[in-house]
Amino acid sequence: MYTRTNPGTPTEFRIRKADGSYLYVETIATNLIGVPGINGIVSTTRPIEERRKFDDALKRSEERFRGITERISDLIIITDPEGTPTYLSPSVRKILGYSPEGYTKADLHPELFPDDDIIMIGHAIKRITDGSPEEQIEFRMKKTDGSTAIFEGIGRPVIEDGIYTGVQVIARDITRRKNAENSLRIQHDLVLDLNQCTSLEDTCDRILSATLQIGGLDSGGIYISNPVTGALDLLVSRGLSPRFVSHVLHFDQDTSQVSWARAGIPYYGTYADLRQPETDEIRDKEDIKTVASIPVLHEGKLIALVNVASHTQDDIPPASRQILETLASEVGGAVDRIRSRIMLSDSEERYRSLVEN
Repeated sequence: MYTRTNPGTPTEFRIRKADGSYLYVETIATNLIGVPGINGIVSTTRPIEERRKFDDALKRSEERFRGITERISDLIIITDPEGTPTYLSPSVRKILGYSPEGYTKADLHPELFPDDDIIMIGHAIKRITDGSPEEQIEFRMKKTDGSTAIFEGIGRPVIEDGIYTGVQVIARDITRRKNAENSLRIQHDLVLDLNQCTSLEDTCDRILSATLQIGGLDSGGIYISNPVTGALDLLVSRGLSPRFVSHVLHFDQDTSQVSWARAGIPYYGTYADLRQPETDEIRDKEDIKTVASIPVLHEGKLIALVNVASHTQDDIPPASRQILETLASEVGGAVDRIRSRIMLSDSEERYRSLVEN
């Protein structure tokens, strides 16, 4: 039923023309019953062929655009003039694990961007708003597993009908490249540092410091195996509470931790799956999420165990695992060198005593 003076819902239908073809039209009916001089329902009909062609072309264009954006690995972000994201490409789901729909029409979300990157991106958008034709941007975004992806992109103004409507950023994930560059730098710096070390403790502390430069890792410790008893003793640690450290200072040779480490197989996963016993109040309060535990063997014997962990991220990426195992091997070399030096010193002392007597 049509209400007075209010037009009804537009209705589309076809009319057959004299030549047998069909013409698409749209009709809108308005109830004018009771209006003097009319007293009826007035229908307005118009052809909509051109509009339908335009709508079909627009639909095909949108489908092509959607197909392209769903397949490309680059990240596309479009903002309004104030810098609020209005579009995130579907690749954000593949790269970061987030649904793109949940982060549009909202400010640069701290769940996605570290605070300092939000400020940096804001400055770049401001420069584009002020007339810069292009801005190169390197920024980070948080992934659902707690790790961080690094992007390199170009931001350009979006102009529609001569009016500035926002910014388009097309960015590429360069995390692997940056991690590789960082790994080379860490190894280079560590080699220089180790040349200055005079003790095993100093050596292990510098190696541990180097491993914690790998993204997302914030704590850890290095154990040295007692060559006589086979037990593991914590030599150095970082980023852990004193109470937790005192709780894990020593593992006897018959404990599950030492038995597992002797097998020489690195472990990467949640701390809850690794630790023994399963229920432990002190370890629960430390709130470690993920851990890398790397045994170091020499001539088939366990000489050290390198443990590094994260309180924030849920996984250690494969690229990080490779550099961790490379750095852990430095512990083996250091232990072997220092023990050889001690053995040589003891041998020289015994020889000196024998000659003098």
